Amino acid sequence: MQGPAVRLRAEDPLRIQENPCVRKGEVMADSNKAAADKAKKARTKKKGSWSKGLKTEWDKIVWTDRKTLLKQTGYVVGVSVVLCLLITLIDNLGLQLIQLVIG
Repeated sequence: MQGPAVRLRAEDPLRIQENPCVRKGEVMADSNKAAADKAKKARTKKKGSWSKGLKTEWDKIVWTDRKTLLKQTGYVVGVSVVLCLLITLIDNLGLQLIQLVIG
């Protein structure tokens, strides 16, 4: 069984809690506006260095050598051809089986 319900009044000190993100005397809307302005400035600053960051990341890419590239491309083409032939074979056998059953 639960105890009696407790109602808090607006002036009750337990109901009023301080927001740790807002400094004393600062209104919450001002805090949000300041945070939004700060974020906007940071985004503007980042846009200027975007191309520099892209260049830095591009330089980190390790490209494979020509011999390995051609070898791997040959494997992909070979496996693709084998799978194409296998699918064609299964499809034709299935079609002949269906025609044999239907008559």
